[in-house]
Amino acid sequence: MTENIYLELIKSVVAVTTAIITVVGACLGRKKYKKKNKEQYKAINNQLMLYSHPIFKKIELNKNIIKIHFTLENKGKEAVFREILINHMDIFKVHALKLCKKVDSGKIVDTDELYTESVYTLNNIIADLKSFYNDNNRYSQEEVNVLDIVMDKYNHWNSDRQHEIVARIQEICVSAFYPDIYNKSITVFDTFLFVMNDIMFDANKTLNNLNGDLVGLKFRGVII
Repeated sequence: MTENIYLELIKSVVAVTTAIITVVGACLGRKKYKKKNKEQYKAINNQLMLYSHPIFKKIELNKNIIKIHFTLENKGKEAVFREILINHMDIFKVHALKLCKKVDSGKIVDTDELYTESVYTLNNIIADLKSFYNDNNRYSQEEVNVLDIVMDKYNHWNSDRQHEIVARIQEICVSAFYPDIYNKSITVFDTFLFVMNDIMFDANKTLNNLNGDLVGLKFRGVII
């Protein structure tokens, strides 16, 4: 009887010890992988880290194009649409840089994390775009009302694109075609770049479809 009790105690101690070793080993292995991942980026990709992705230069180029070449017959609409597009580019850049830093520092080590962080980035872009003009002393109440109307349409037109981006990110993350997190991340950013350009070049057509919604309202001192 006593021997059986001792035997059971020994089995329990061995089981607990094994579990502790397994957990500690997994944690140490993950830390080691993160360190190796980070060192690999520094050693191999000094000139090709994600912060050098063309999306960031393209954002600045798009902003300059909007400021200089985006014109409409209705100058009130022009002012509204320019305001939205430039803010969209700025918001896109802020959140893309945050994701970029996580990848370049080796903090994202598996496809689940890359998918989660990429979709999180997209959701933050959408949320900030919906509210960039709220609680902002730069806009009068009438201008806020104008932006409410236009942003409602703008987000509706872009909703299909947003669903497509999420589906595309998932495809990239599970695909065996891209050999590692770094290459998957580059492809995710390529997708962001494509969609951003698509939104910008389609903006004139989509936003200009707002006809009677804004008539008589004023934005930046110009009657729409």
